[in-house]
Formats: sequence, structure tokens, C-alpha cells
Amino acid sequence: MVTGMGLGDALRRKGPRWLMFFGAVGLLAANTINMGADLSAMADAAEMLSGINSHIYVVIFGIAITYATARFRYHQIAMIMKWLAAVLFGYVITAFIAGPGLVDGAARYLYSFVAAESCGVGKPRRSSRHDH
Repeated sequence: MVTGMGLGDALRRKGPRWLMFFGAVGLLAANTINMGADLSAMADAAEMLSGINSHIYVVIFGIAITYATARFRYHQIAMIMKWLAAVLFGYVITAFIAGPGLVDGAARYLYSFVAAESCGVGKPRRSSRHDH
């Protein structure tokens, strides 16, 4: 907007204060849950790579992100994120270059379910009165 107002000022003029308060509380809750999910996902990925408990990685990643946010300038964080995105994009490019074969991969994936189903793997066992 070219009004010279911030987003908070613009929203305050459009709606009542109590509505803005509940909107802010809702955003706080959503962002907190989202950060927890992101930290948990990163920690689980790190656990798969290293075998170290993911709870330790949640703390490490939380401290590292908090430190980086407080210590680095915006352009430094943006450059780090650009490089991380480029590395992740490299995985996608590698998948296309290696050509694992989408049809073959899907067939093997589905076959694993059919084979497991025919062997009874993954089915819950029915309990009966005689099992006790």
C-alpha cells in the first residue's frame, strides 16, 4: 500500500479491535504449531541420517535457528535459504537425470502392498476369548 500506514494500522481502520486481537492470537497459535511441526520434521530427518534421538535435534535446531535469527542480517539469512533451496532442487534434478522410471517404481510400490496383504503382514490380529 502506498498510504504510509503499516498493516496493523490498515487493519485497525477496517475492523474492531477485539477482532484484530483474536486474529493475532490465532496467528500466534498457528505459527507456533507450524514451527513445532517443522522442527520435529527436521529432527526426524536428522535422526534417520545419524541414529541419534530426534529430541536432541529439536533442541539443537531450535537453538541454531534462534541464534541465526538474532545474529544474522536478513540478507545473510536469505542467502543461506537460497543455497539450501538450490541444494534441495539438486535432488529433484538428480532424480530426473538418474531416471528411476516412474512406472517401474509405482509398480514395485504397489506390489509391496499386494505381497504384504497376501502374507497377512500389517493386518491386526483378531483376539478371541481363548487367547487369554
